[in-house]
Amino acid sequence: MRDEDDIWFDSLAGSSAQEPGKAAAAARAVRAAILAQRAAEDLPAAGQNPRRETELIARARAAGLLPANRARPNRRWPAFLAAAAIAGIAVGLTLRMRTEVPASVTRGAPSGIVRIRAKDPKEQQQELIRELNAAGVGASGYESLGRLGIDADLPAPLPAAVRDILARHGIAAPADNVLQLEIEPAAP
Repeated sequence: MRDEDDIWFDSLAGSSAQEPGKAAAAARAVRAAILAQRAAEDLPAAGQNPRRETELIARARAAGLLPANRARPNRRWPAFLAAAAIAGIAVGLTLRMRTEVPASVTRGAPSGIVRIRAKDPKEQQQELIRELNAAGVGASGYESLGRLGIDADLPAPLPAAVRDILARHGIAAPADNVLQLEIEPAAP
């Protein structure tokens, strides 16, 4: 069996079942009153009339109900500020992301690189490195652009053994004690 609250809610909701009793009758009466009030409020709206709207707005301003017309703001400022902000961000990101390539450090002597010729450049390079290392000089070999070379820091003052090694191979002693030597293949 259904209780009176269920019957009342069903009748208020517009149930098609005709329930007997006071609760159902009261709910149907409330529903009819709500629908009647709603129908009265749904009067057809008048069509839009721009001239009438303008007159009403002018009357409201004259009566002090609306503020007076203000000059329209310059609409170019927001666009200008947005463009300036984007440009600032772009410059900032560019500077932030710019990677500086460190300058390549090339060791050099005022006299430059000494070049000698040999029938077998690889053998000549290994022999000079062995002789300089035996004389106590830290010499290292390298290959650059197809040329073999030797790089060594010579002690100051130049020992007689190192001076003899350089003279035997036809190499002049560098003035700043930095030996940079490239060995080129000899012409056949």
